[in-house]
Order: sequence, then C-alpha cells, then structure tokens
Amino acid sequence: METTQENPILEAQIQEMVDAGVFYGCHKSKTNPKVKNLVFGNRGGIELIDLTKTADALEIALSFLSKLRENGGHFLLVATQPAAQESAKGFADQFNFPVVLRRWLGGLLTNFKSLIGRKDHFVKLRSDFEANAFEHLKKKERLDIEREILRMDELFGGIQHMTDLPKALIVIDPHLHVTAVKEARLMKIPVVAFGDTMSDPDSVDYLVLGNTKSKTSIHWFLGKIGEALSKVKVQTAPTPQEVPSQNPKAE
Repeated sequence: METTQENPILEAQIQEMVDAGVFYGCHKSKTNPKVKNLVFGNRGGIELIDLTKTADALEIALSFLSKLRENGGHFLLVATQPAAQESAKGFADQFNFPVVLRRWLGGLLTNFKSLIGRKDHFVKLRSDFEANAFEHLKKKERLDIEREILRMDELFGGIQHMTDLPKALIVIDPHLHVTAVKEARLMKIPVVAFGDTMSDPDSVDYLVLGNTKSKTSIHWFLGKIGEALSKVKVQTAPTPQEVPSQNPKAE
C-alpha cells in the first residue's frame, strides 16, 4: 500500500477504513484477476485491499454522484444482504431514495412502466386496507387481502414512491446483484458499486473495492456517499416568475 504520510487527510481516511474493516477481501482463490492491481497482499489466504486505491475510486464515484444529484437526480439503492439492510434503509430514508432490500424484482428497470403499474396497485390496496375499505368482506377475504399486501410489500415497499427511472444505481456487492446490474446496463443507467475482490470492474461504471460482508464497512461506504450528497445544493427548476422574458422590450 502506498504511503500516506505526506497527506494527512488521506491518512485519516485510510485509518477510518482500517477501523471499519474495509480492507478485507475474499479468499485468494475467488479473487477476480481484473482487481489484482487493487490488492496489495493476503493474510491467511484472504486478500488485503489497497485502501489508497479504494480512496481514489471513492473520490471519483462521489464526484460523479454529486454532479447527478446537483441536477436533481435520484438514485436507486440495491442492498439485499442482511449486513447491508440497516445502513441501506437509513441512507434511503435520509434522501428519500428508492431502495431494494429484499430481492430484486426482475424487469424493474427494463419493464419499468408495467411494474410501476403493479406498484401503484399495491399502494392503493394498502391504503384502502388501512382505511378499512374492506370491512364489509368476510374475515377470510380480508385475511387474503392482508397476505397479498404483505407479499407485495416485500417487492414494492422500498420503491413505493418511485415514479421514474433512477439516474444511477448504487449497488452493494454487484457480484450478488447480477440481474440488477445487467438491467441498468441495458437501460444505460450508470452503476456505482461497492464490491469485494470477486467483483468484475468491467460490469459496472464505478467500482469502489471493499469488504461487503461487514456491517461497519458498508456503513462507512454509504456514510461517505451521504456526507457528499448532503453538501450538494440541488438545483430546482425556476418558477414562472423566475423565467427570463423571451420578448425583450423594443428599444
């Protein structure tokens, strides 16, 4: 790993990553050859990630996401593994971003219009149920509707406010979410991923290498994105009063 002694800011960031356990990769036998240049050694067969390379990749990814956010872009977060769900939900709630926490719904991006129709049906069905609109039905019928709502909540709960395609996909471990990544690529939606040493850097647009098995490591990654996005001043469309006149007065 390159020295950070002449860069105290980078040195502090490296220490943060060490404390969060970001530097642990997968077993050497599972490492993708394409990320070998991002690894500086191994311990007991476990790859050790070069954190200076991770810091560089993170800076580039944050710059990209910040620019999209500045223009009002929203992102879809995909994080279905148990170690990621708590941090992912907190991040999504903070920015009101859609999030997939259970399982990827095939066609969410490539068949968006159709699935959004099903999502809207779920939202209405749940709203009606909470408003006691089915009280006139028999108990068994109400239980069937409640079970259907619970089933649909697993699929649509995190994307219930999603009305259009995201400007980018943020994925925790692209190796586990191959279908989501493929759909994003087909729809030309950029993918920013936090991936382990099994990841294929060519499958995503921005890969930040780290430990995707650790809650603290994932929390660190999403925390850094959150810090960057919190500093962004999102541009909004001007109100009619702010739109410059297209018919200047004649002199």
